[in-house]
Parts: sequence; structure tokens; C-alpha cells
Amino acid sequence: MKISEKGTLADIGSDTHELSTCPYPWRRFFARMLDLSLYSLIWHAFTALVLNRNIENNFFISLINSFVMIGIMLLLEPILLSKCGTTLGKLVFGLIVRDLNGRKLTYKQGWHRTFGIFRKGMGYNIPLYDLLIMANCYDKCKTQKLLPWEKNILYTIKDRKFNRIIVCIAIFILIYGMNALIILCI
Repeated sequence: MKISEKGTLADIGSDTHELSTCPYPWRRFFARMLDLSLYSLIWHAFTALVLNRNIENNFFISLINSFVMIGIMLLLEPILLSKCGTTLGKLVFGLIVRDLNGRKLTYKQGWHRTFGIFRKGMGYNIPLYDLLIMANCYDKCKTQKLLPWEKNILYTIKDRKFNRIIVCIAIFILIYGMNALIILCI
């Protein structure tokens, strides 16, 4: 596989996968949002069931909660990528992340990738700055340019079936329903 001078990957020539840059920014975005929703559910369940506290809704607490969710992402996502080869969001959308040899990422590769997303894809989760960074990444992804965290990684998609979107919506509803149940139980 060769990287062109423009920073895009050449077609990997697989019958079952498309371009390795995976130029589907909206699918990738919603896969990430699904993963973040799951990390949020984990944190919400922990605070409610273990700490017996309900997460308050003010700016400062919301900011702290968002960074705790990022911490969960930085811990859990590399484990999922190295052990399962996917995350919930990637599984739902048929997104595949592998090393250049087609193997699952190691924990270290997964951590560097996830931290790279937090740093150069989410702008350290800093309000407004994160929107500028995400817009820039959207443009790069749409034009099939390598994103900074994709160096030495193959990112492909199995298919673009519409039913994947239906499954995503159903899981979002399930996660938010579970969050509502947790609130009612406190």
C-alpha cells in the first residue's frame, strides 16, 4: 500500500472493503457519538449506582462529566480495539480499524489512535475550538485525506447498508432510555 503525495491512501484492492481512508465522515461521526453515549452511560450508571448521586446539569459539572467520559474513552477504546477489534459505534456502522498488516491494533496503537482523535479530532474537547477542529477533519475525511491519527492504520467500511442507521437510532434510544431509568431509580 502506498500513500500518495497528497496524503491519501491508494485503494487497498479488497473485494469486501472500500478505500482505506473510509471517506464517510457522517458515519464516522455518528459511530463516535454512539461510543461517547455508551461511555456517558457507564459514567452515569457509576455515579448513580455506586456513588448514589445524580449528575447535575450546570456548565461546570457538565464540563467535568465530559472530561470523565473522555477518560473512559481513553481507557476503554484501546482495550476494545485490541481485544475485539472494534467499538460499539464502529460495529454498528461496519467500520473496521486495523494495522497495515490487517491485524487488530495493539493496546499501544489503539491508545495513540484514540488520544490522537481526542487531540486532533476533538480539539481536547475545548468548546468552540472542538467545532473548528471537527469541521477541518470533516473536510479532510470527505476528500479522502489521511487524518492525523490514521497514520499506519487501515480504516475501512464493510458496507453502507441503510439498516445500520436504523440500528444506530435504536441503540441511541436504548442508551438514553437506560439513562432515564437510572435517573428514576435515584
